[in-house]
Formats: sequence, structure tokens, C-alpha cells
Amino acid sequence: MTDDYEAFRSRVVAADRGFQADLDPAHLVEIASLLTALPVDDAPRDRIRYTFSGWAARGIRILRPRPAERGFGVRVRRHPRAEFGLRGRLLRHGYRIEAVGPVDAAPYSPRFADARGEAVSMTPSNEVVARQLALVYDADGDCSADGRACYVDSIRAAPAPSDEDRGTWLAALVCEEPEALWDFAQSEQGAPWRERLVAALDRSPVDDRWSDRYRLTAYGLAMAFRSDLEPLSVVQPNPPLAHPAEPLRLAALEPRGVLLEPTGAERDLPAPSAEWLEIEDASVQDGGTVTAGEALVVYEASAHPALDFVSGTWLTTFGSRAHPEGALLRRAPAREGTIAEGILLAGRNDFNWFHWMVEYLPRVLRVPPSIPPQVPVIVTGRTPPTGLEALRALTDRPILEIDPEASHRVDLLHVASPVVQVLDTVRVPWVDGLGVDLPALVSLRARLGVDSSGPAPERALFLERRSGHRGITNESELARAAADRGLEVVDPSALSFSEQLELFSSARVVVGASGAVMANYLLLRPGAHVLALTSEQLADFVLPVALATVSGCSFAYLTGPSTAGRRRAADRNDWVHSNFRIDTRRFHVALDELLAR
Repeated sequence: MTDDYEAFRSRVVAADRGFQADLDPAHLVEIASLLTALPVDDAPRDRIRYTFSGWAARGIRILRPRPAERGFGVRVRRHPRAEFGLRGRLLRHGYRIEAVGPVDAAPYSPRFADARGEAVSMTPSNEVVARQLALVYDADGDCSADGRACYVDSIRAAPAPSDEDRGTWLAALVCEEPEALWDFAQSEQGAPWRERLVAALDRSPVDDRWSDRYRLTAYGLAMAFRSDLEPLSVVQPNPPLAHPAEPLRLAALEPRGVLLEPTGAERDLPAPSAEWLEIEDASVQDGGTVTAGEALVVYEASAHPALDFVSGTWLTTFGSRAHPEGALLRRAPAREGTIAEGILLAGRNDFNWFHWMVEYLPRVLRVPPSIPPQVPVIVTGRTPPTGLEALRALTDRPILEIDPEASHRVDLLHVASPVVQVLDTVRVPWVDGLGVDLPALVSLRARLGVDSSGPAPERALFLERRSGHRGITNESELARAAADRGLEVVDPSALSFSEQLELFSSARVVVGASGAVMANYLLLRPGAHVLALTSEQLADFVLPVALATVSGCSFAYLTGPSTAGRRRAADRNDWVHSNFRIDTRRFHVALDELLAR
């Protein structure tokens, strides 16, 4: 890699990371300036560079090129892989292979051998590499290990950059770093560059999916696509959010002592559409991705593929802000047989307790009475057992489990928007992307018997959280302090649904990290008090405030600093969801105040 090109690439990547961190369009202007300084030269290039990266177990050697590959200059670097622990930090398990050769030669492929000289094949560590090996190299695309531990994590192919010919740099950059130019390409600043970026990506023999994603951004659905991604028109039958007849009034958070409480100006929240759709000849995959013919049916606005990130579908459904009317779908393998008729309760995040309880489950109470009682509700096998227990408590309909990794045909599918909408993106203020169907949640609470005060709840709970992100680094210290003041320390994830219902409906005080347990705010009786612990960067996250308001409970946030600085995080999303710490002294003050109410 040339020094001048490497400096140029580093500046573009740094500008993209800056945009990911603070969303300042000045970073996109900087990228446009860097690209404008390059010569305009789209002539075909005669040299190509392949880059392979991955890891190989100790004793596996990277062999020299065969005679037929002598036209390639090959550079091999071995490096430690710190993520493997102490042994990984000491031994050079990682590898990076760069091979530069003629563009009209057969695609370069590295060779590996064990200590006995026997050939060892590369095992793809992910689905993208598996497809590249099968498509470009006619090699086994199986992601299962062959027992000798030689993995490839990434394959890139790009026109070889040259410091003598800076016209090569744009094509090299977008083929090697398509992610780094993606936000730029969709932006106003990147609009003049879209067609050139597509032309450059078309020269890469290994990444036709990225080529098609850029093609969608440049041309919409007007051009032919070349990858296995299926082009679909986006159909959104219902408006994203509407003004309901019975809105939820939500107060803004304001500081009061060490706490943040909803005491500010109020606003009426919009609501997702309550209309049920009937879709004929539908296909369902990913739990909640619905297609019909050549259309992607977007029945929940938070799953629109034009958003920058959609949890649960970001590996299969691709859109573009520049052309939101189109999308590309990686179709899952089709399951044999057809479901005659079904009511979709499953969703892209139905494996998560919160999303299941708050977004998907309440829909079962809104099923139109015209649908015969023998028509099953459709869920996936990843729905939590406690979630299925809650479902069986609310309906006598048959329950049909489907595989989210497969595509299922349904002759007649009934589906409605989730009753709560919260966007996955961090590019929109949380309150602006929030929608709540208040009557639906009120109906859920009524069916569960927690919509009235009943016996005066007396229990005080400290909730432990089991999660790999947004965790409290000193939670055990806080739990001890809570226990000293008489709170029960409980892990709700270890309880059945009936046990959780009994626990929360008898609670007067609930303290714990904000997370999936927010769903259980709907199980509290009116008059209960919630103290949610969260990071300073999530202090504007108003969804738990909304759920506590639905239940008639008081709510307060106690925030603490993140363990990851904003500049150290990979992007804004990682920073927002990073772990945090709560100051013990402030926790004592907040807890004493709460218990005194």
C-alpha cells in the first residue's frame, strides 16, 4: 500500500467516523473536498489488489504463490489477536495478505498448509465471506470449521492504488472501504459522486452486494442488479404515526436535585396505526419481514429500510435514504409447505423480552373479531418462554411457531403495526420517533388485572440486570446498598411470567437499570415509584417515562458517566449503549428520597 494513498484513505475513514460520532455534516463536506482533489479518471485499470484477513492456528503456514500466480506481488503480515485473550496477545494468530497482480488474471487465492505440509482450506467466519468463496473462487462456502482452524474474516478486491496515478484512488477506496463512503453517498454532498462510485464498485469481483446497494442509492430501482439481493418496491400502507383520539400526554424530563423527573412541558404522543392489514400470498422471514410479490410491506415505520439501522433486519434488508421507495432483500431459504392463514405476532425483535411484551404481544387483544377463532397466531421459536406464557394467558387461539431463519409462505396474513414505536436509530431524538397506542396498553393492563390500585403494594425491589451492554459497572455495590435499606434484590429474568406479574404488581418501589425490564413497568399498579438508572448519554430516552406514565406511576432517572468516551467509541450508537457507573453517594441520596415518599 502506498504511503500517500494510505494517508488519503485514513483521512476519509476518520471523517466518516467523525460523522458517525456527532452527525455533523461538516465531515461529509470534508470527504467531498478530499474526493474533489483527485483527478477525474475512470479509465480501466490493469492492476488489482486482493486483501485477505483472518486468523490461523499456530503451526499453519501461508505458502508462497504457485508458478501460475507469479505475476502477483504478495505481502504477508502476521499479528496478535488480542480478542483471543492472553495467548492471542502473545502469539501472531492473525494474518493480512495483500496480493497485487494483473486484473485479467484468475482471482488470487492464498494457500495454507499444516506442519505436515497438508493443504488447509480457508473456513469463512461469516456469511458474506462464504458467499464470496463460493461465487468468485468456486470454493466451499461452508462456514463450519474443518478442524484445523484457518479462518478468513474478510476478502476485498480493488484496483491497485498508485501514487503516480491518483486517479486510481477513488476506485480503490470505495472497493476497499464501502462502509466508509456509505453515509456520504446517500447525502446531499455525495449525490454528484454516486454514479462514479457504482462504476468503481462494478470492477470488484468479490463484492457485488455492496455494488448493488450503491446502485440503489444512485438509480433507485431503475437499473438492473447483479447480486443475489432481491430488488423490491417499498409499500407502506399506513402512515408512520397518527394523532390518536386518546393520546398519551408525556412530560419532558427536568433536573430536580440529583434526579431527572418528568415535570416539564407536556406533549401529546402520536400513535402507530391500529388498522389490521390483510396480505395475500405473503412471505415472512426474520420474524417480521413481510413481502408480497415484488413488494416489501413496511407495516411498522421503525423497520423502514431507509433508516440507517434497523435491529433484527440489518443483515438481510437494505435500503437507501436517497431512494426510500426501493429496497434489497437477502431472501431466506424457503420452508416447504404453505400456511393457509395466520395472525402475525412475531417481529424482528421478538427474542427480546421488552419488544415482545410492549410491541408485539398487545396486538393479540386487538385482533378483529371477523377472523375465525381457529386461525393461529404466528410466533417464532425464539420468543422467550415467559413471553409464550403471557400469550397463552391472553388468548385461546392456536399458536404456530415458525423459524425466523427461513422464508414462510402464507396464503392470507393478518398483521398490524406494533402498538409502541421506538426507532433504533440514534439520529432522531428519541421523543420524535416515539409513538404509543395508549388504549392498547390500557387494555393489556386491564386483562392482567393491574389497572387499578387493589391491595396497597408494599414491596421495594432492586432489579439486577443481565446484559452485555448498557450495564452498570458497579451494580453489585449498588445492590448491597439497596439491600441494606431493605430492598429485595431480584433478577426478573429468572422468573416465570406469572411470578413476574405477582412480583411487580405487589411492588411500591422499583429500582434498577433501564433495559428490557422496562416492559414490566406495565405490570405495576398505579401509585408505584420507579427509579431508573441509566447513562448520562441516555438521559433523554423517554420510552420508560412513557410506560410508567401509562401505568400511573411516578418516574425518575439517576444518571452516571459512561465508561467509554464519545471519541473512543466506534460510532454514536456504540457510545449511546455503552456501560456506565452510578455514583454511590448520589444513589444513597436518591434511594432515601424515594423510600420516604
